[in-house]
Amino acid sequence: ATSGAILKYLSSGAIKGVGAATAAKIVEMFGEQTLDIIEQEPERLCAIKGITASKAEKIHDEFQRVFGIKELMLYLKQYHITPEESIRIWKAFGNRAKEEIEHDPYCLCQESIGIDFVRADAIAEQFNTPQDDSFRLQSGILYILSHNINNGHTCLPTDKLIKVACSLLDVSQELLVTTLQQMKERKMVSYDIFGEREYIFTNRMYDAETYCAQRLMMLLQYPAQSIVGAEGYIQDLEEKYNIQYADKQKKAICQALEKGILILTGGPGTGKTTTLNAIIQILEFEGEKVLLGAPTGRAAKRMTELTGCEAKTIHRLLQVEWNEQERPTFSKNERNLLECDALILDELSMVDVTLFEGVLRALPLGCRLILVGDSDQLPSVGAGNVLGNLIDTNLLPVVQLNEIFRQSMESLIVTNAHKIVNGDRKSGSAGMPR
Repeated sequence: ATSGAILKYLSSGAIKGVGAATAAKIVEMFGEQTLDIIEQEPERLCAIKGITASKAEKIHDEFQRVFGIKELMLYLKQYHITPEESIRIWKAFGNRAKEEIEHDPYCLCQESIGIDFVRADAIAEQFNTPQDDSFRLQSGILYILSHNINNGHTCLPTDKLIKVACSLLDVSQELLVTTLQQMKERKMVSYDIFGEREYIFTNRMYDAETYCAQRLMMLLQYPAQSIVGAEGYIQDLEEKYNIQYADKQKKAICQALEKGILILTGGPGTGKTTTLNAIIQILEFEGEKVLLGAPTGRAAKRMTELTGCEAKTIHRLLQVEWNEQERPTFSKNERNLLECDALILDELSMVDVTLFEGVLRALPLGCRLILVGDSDQLPSVGAGNVLGNLIDTNLLPVVQLNEIFRQSMESLIVTNAHKIVNGDRKSGSAGMPR
């Protein structure tokens, strides 16, 4: 309110483009009217030496921004919206924020802001928004789909979605069916039919699954160059290490060399690592650059120990960055491809569909892709069942190792794991003393 306080405020650099010297000149000329002049009559700032019309306008705009955020924070505080959330709302709507929220409180649910439907619904109640408001119904449907993504589902059957939405929104089924049809027509959601049953996706999930499917078909159509003489390489490795590969291990090695893509699966102790080591050695002997990745740091470290080659997390391979919404984005993509001739991913059962999409976007054309995992392990935390779905297509080369090797049979963990998968309740016992 006082000239001294205004000078102190402006000198602090709170308004971009106004330093201590400029602040002193402005306050000296306008005194306690300074902030009113900046807000309402910025052209008068041009009377000060060094301030052009363009600079005066920029000072005015920056002042509006800073004070607009402050006023918005004070306004939104009554709805228990934090300062950080207020800034995201300002970035989304600017000076229109208050009007946008009062017109449609559910606009707060958009991804860039991140306020969930339940909180937005509570705010809408204070505005006396009717239960059958179209914005409410649309946001509720999107909220259910997003909630189920967090539970691992890429989509929901339409009938189940409508049933859950009826319970959440407390409106009629007919009204929700109409709303969903309008959302489909406006491309607010995506849908597909499987086995005569319609499923609803968020656009993000549908795009991810569609891209993965199309990219995999391209890998099949334009495979990596085939490496001939696999049987000779296998014989050389058997003599070198004095080992005997099982038939399915040999098949996996041959498929990896001859095909552009391979899924290698099997339970613990079935020789996946031994097979993988053979594939890596042959590929490197052929002069191919091989990259190894796994979904977690622990899995990558274990892969490094077992293969003797450096493995990285998939996020590190793709050079993860974080956007303004604190969501991961990858520097490696279609415009900045991975530099490799072969990519081997382990523990694929833990990879969700959006991470797998990121891998495929960064994969060079003609690159060999070898996917390793155990389909009987727990699925990914994120949405999708990538490994299981890929195996179920029956379109991709799959080798499933199911023979437990002698050294692994000595492990009760390994043998009991296989008994559980096979439905055998009579597990072994370590015979531990009491």
